[in-house]
Amino acid sequence: MFNVRRAFVCAWLWLLGSCATNSKVVPPAPPPPTRVTPPATPLREEGAPSLRATLAALEKAEAAALVAPNDAAAWSHLTVLLRQAYRTQEAARAGWHAVELESSFATWTNLGNVLAQGDVFMSMGGAMGAFQAFKMAAREAKAKEPGRVEAASRNFLNLAYRDLQMGHDDQALELIALAETLTPQMPMVHFDKARVLAVLGREAEAKASAQRSLDLIAALAPDQTPTD
Repeated sequence: MFNVRRAFVCAWLWLLGSCATNSKVVPPAPPPPTRVTPPATPLREEGAPSLRATLAALEKAEAAALVAPNDAAAWSHLTVLLRQAYRTQEAARAGWHAVELESSFATWTNLGNVLAQGDVFMSMGGAMGAFQAFKMAAREAKAKEPGRVEAASRNFLNLAYRDLQMGHDDQALELIALAETLTPQMPMVHFDKARVLAVLGREAEAKASAQRSLDLIAALAPDQTPTD
């Protein structure tokens, strides 16, 4: 016969997590795990904090370039911002347009940087295009802007470093040789040369280049840095 009192007691005990018909106490459910949201990165989320300023500047630069189709400076600036926003193909088009408007150290260097980035992200042979662009930048610097010859040399060093990372040691050495032709008194050239020679196992030459770098650093004026 159904016992109302027993049913009531069972219901009450069930609410407390137990029952007279089953004395085993059911443990409470564990709390849900706490989700930790990783911070946004430029490659994960467009508009992340590190890209927000670039994207805002890019919007203004695109508008400026549209109203000034023949302004090389505007298109060169747009090239830089598109590259920084990882919009590489658009950056290449803008860079070529800037070069067509004005052949200068800045326009060729910006285009070279875009092509080098394109090779890293898309593996479509952009390094050869970057090399040709940096050669043109060096030519423009020597002919028109002597104060930028060291910057032209650093273009080749940057490309050499990229090749060294990819295992193209001989190619890196050729690029450093071009930099040395441009700026034989630049300590960084000989430092990078020593590093590549060491990787190639040419120890005596590596030591000589390292010593040359140290000698040039020692001869710098107090207010100069090794990259000057």
